[in-house]
Amino acid sequence: MKNKSYFLVCPETYANRANVLPWIWKPQYGEKEAPKRNGRSKQKKFELKTGANLDGTESPDVSGRAFTVTAKIKTHAPKGIIVAQGGTAYGWCIYFKDNQAHFAIRDKSKLSEVVLGGKIPAAPYTLKATMNRGGKVSLSIGKEKATKNLNPISSHPVDGLQVGRDEGGKVVENPSEFLGVIDSVTIEVR
Repeated sequence: MKNKSYFLVCPETYANRANVLPWIWKPQYGEKEAPKRNGRSKQKKFELKTGANLDGTESPDVSGRAFTVTAKIKTHAPKGIIVAQGGTAYGWCIYFKDNQAHFAIRDKSKLSEVVLGGKIPAAPYTLKATMNRGGKVSLSIGKEKATKNLNPISSHPVDGLQVGRDEGGKVVENPSEFLGVIDSVTIEVR
């Protein structure tokens, strides 16, 4: 009996010999598979302005990571979102409500937050929020500072990031657009 090894040829090789390409499966014959995007940005520093809107694949990967947010406020408003990333399952935001600064974290749909009481200084001022890998957060404006241990964000938020508002799924209930003036927002992921 003759060697029938020609039947054991790779289907793509046979399709190429039989001139029946393009191959319907991906990758095409002779091409390398495209690298898969995991829906996360590898960027470590983001410098943003009011109106910035990053989709989920462009937004910072804060899941299980330490990060710092620095917002420079030109004109104060007593309520509204400064910056928000994520939605009702996973995410975070910095916002004002009743003239108090809040840093909210949402993990597995559970909302927890730190609130900065005290007097807000006259604008312009800098608002700074940090979270370490273990979930210790701090929120400060000038000399006023509040700290608390919260659950760290365990999964990358699907919803994107916005400066001055929160679109898509909301991190906090009834968010409003910030009607003050945000000069800049810098996010650094470590």
